[in-house]
Amino acid sequence: MKRVGSKGRSSFTLLAVILAVWVWLVPTCDGSAKLPDGESIQQRLQTMIDFLDSPGYAELVSWDEHVVLVYKLTQGQEPTPLEFFLLHAFREDIGMKRSTILSVALRGDARHPTWAQCRAFLSRVKVSDFQVDSEVKKIARRLAAVPRSEIIETLEQITKTPDIDRFRRQLQVEPPVGKRVRLEN
Repeated sequence: MKRVGSKGRSSFTLLAVILAVWVWLVPTCDGSAKLPDGESIQQRLQTMIDFLDSPGYAELVSWDEHVVLVYKLTQGQEPTPLEFFLLHAFREDIGMKRSTILSVALRGDARHPTWAQCRAFLSRVKVSDFQVDSEVKKIARRLAAVPRSEIIETLEQITKTPDIDRFRRQLQVEPPVGKRVRLEN
């Protein structure tokens, strides 16, 4: 394996910090009784979470395909190369679950998915929609082939812009508790 110079190490150090803290962004649940459909939303999300984390789904859909599929179903677009890389690194380094990707993609830049986001998502996406087609496979292969040097360059650009404050705000959350889902009104 090729050694990384000090400039690359500092980028990877930043990446490691982002990865270590970002994993705690798994949403936790509270306040579902406040909304008339809160209980239903939680039950339907739990059904989806159980499916996404099941061995059967993992046998049919690769991790890379899953990342692309979740982004397409939640945001209507593919993940950026950096998002794809980070989620892949989370899986390798700390064993991130597939269902966590749903939370990350669903909430976007917010700290937690909102009830409205979850309601809208569940109204248009069913468990049966999590099927890979040739387009998803093609996108997953392309994103997996992005060179690390491009990822490092992206990280360096982020650290030089005011966007870094967005990451700091995102990282100011409490660690997850169990499988429950935290939603904001």
